[in-house]
Amino acid sequence: GGSVLTLSDVTLVGGGQNATSLMLLDASSTLHATDVAFTRGSSPSSGGCVSLLGSSATLTRCTFTECSSSAVTDGGEAIHVVGSTLVMRGGTVEKTSPTGSSILLRSGGTASLLGVRFIGGAALGGQPAQASDVGTFIEHLGAGALVLDGGASEQGVPWGPVVFEMHEGGGSQRAYVSGRENETVFDVGANASITRLTGQSRPVLAGSVRVVNLKVPSGGVWQGSAVVEG
Repeated sequence: GGSVLTLSDVTLVGGGQNATSLMLLDASSTLHATDVAFTRGSSPSSGGCVSLLGSSATLTRCTFTECSSSAVTDGGEAIHVVGSTLVMRGGTVEKTSPTGSSILLRSGGTASLLGVRFIGGAALGGQPAQASDVGTFIEHLGAGALVLDGGASEQGVPWGPVVFEMHEGGGSQRAYVSGRENETVFDVGANASITRLTGQSRPVLAGSVRVVNLKVPSGGVWQGSAVVEG
C-alpha cells in the first residue's frame, strides 16, 4: 500500500475472458500511466483492465480495448473506481459488450474525464451487439463527483471534446446512467450485508460533450440529471 507506479509507452495484454484484472491498486497506491494500451483485461467481477480500490490514477492518452467483466449488471469492464480518484486526459475507451458499463464509479469514487473518447459497438469476437441490448459507457453509483470536460487544455493544447460514439450498426448504447438511491454492501464488522443511501451527485458537463449515433429502445441515451457549465 502507498506505492507509486509509473508506466509509459507500453502495451498491457491480459488473458481475455475469464482471466483476472490487468491492474489492481489499493491501500492508497497511485498510478501514473502515459500512452499505455490496456487490452483484453478481464475480471470475474468489475474492473477488467484497471480496478481502483481506495487509490488514485492519472491516465494520459491511454487506450482501453477488449476489456470484459462478468458483472453484467453494473459492469466496469475497463475501469472500476471504488472510493478512489480517477483522472483521464485524452485517450479512448472501447465498449465491447452489449450490457454493463465501461467505467463504474461507486462508494464515493470520483472521476475527471478530459477529452476522452468512448466508442461502442465493437463487441468481443467481432460480433456487433444486438439492437435490443443496452449497455452504458459510464455507470455512476456512488456519491463521488464526476466531471466530463471537453474544454480542458494543458500548456495551451486542448484535450478535445468528450465524445460518446456508437459504431454504425453496433446495437444500442447509453452514454451515462445515474446511480441508484441506495446500494448494498457487506459490513465486515457486522458480518452482514447492509443497505445505505448513496447520496448521488450530479455530473458536471463542461466545454464540448458530444453524443454521436447513440440509441436505445426506451429511456433515453442519458439517464439522470447533469450540471452544464460553459
